[in-house]
Amino acid sequence: MNFEKYANYYDLFYKKKDYKGEIKRIHKLVNFKKKDKVLEIGCGTGKHTFELIKYVDEIDAIDKSKKMLSQAKKIRKKIRNKKKINFYNKEAIKLGSKKYDKILLIFHVFSYFIDNNYIVKTFKKFHKILNSGGLVIFDYWNSDYTKKFKLKDSSREIFLNENKIKRSGKIEIRKKNIFKIEYSFKIGRNKKTTNFFKETHIMRSFKKKDIMVLSKNLFSIKKLIKLDNLKKLSSKDFSACMVLKKID
Repeated sequence: MNFEKYANYYDLFYKKKDYKGEIKRIHKLVNFKKKDKVLEIGCGTGKHTFELIKYVDEIDAIDKSKKMLSQAKKIRKKIRNKKKINFYNKEAIKLGSKKYDKILLIFHVFSYFIDNNYIVKTFKKFHKILNSGGLVIFDYWNSDYTKKFKLKDSSREIFLNENKIKRSGKIEIRKKNIFKIEYSFKIGRNKKTTNFFKETHIMRSFKKKDIMVLSKNLFSIKKLIKLDNLKKLSSKDFSACMVLKKID
């Protein structure tokens, strides 16, 4: 999974996603302050980043995909406070020693973290670079939901000029909480395919206790809710949002 080809069409597929509303709700949840030093991990094309900068003075935003960051930098040129947004091609575990007050991983970025050892190392890195009382805010696939309800294959079509772009997603369960999603993209016009490519995404769902174990002695759980309305999470909710507070 690298989003290198998908990046060209990513924002078209999520054109109607409520990035502004999500950041507004997160602000209500954790109360961003202008002086907060914020790190966003898995920023993609920067749609959450450009909403978040309305609340804070500066953001460091990182992503592993150079192509996604390229799209984000194009958008940055068009906004007023672009100098306050710093994009870096990095992964979380390789961050330096710069300190932050809040760390965000939004739109199920955390569910791309599959390996327990990697997650433990990542939490240790977060603990090291967060200031006293610092927060980690992230959403993820809820295991209570994925255990109770079968995830379904998907298909969606969008249009770019005269081209039709069809994305088909086939889901395969690898383990009880790890899923393989193979996306196939067909691009064409007048019923003729002009381009075809695939991307494979490996995702993981989590229970509350999984995260408690993986972040043990480093963080305490401050909130566990639904991001779409900030209400209590249930087994009927596919997406969970958690706020962890650094244990000093």
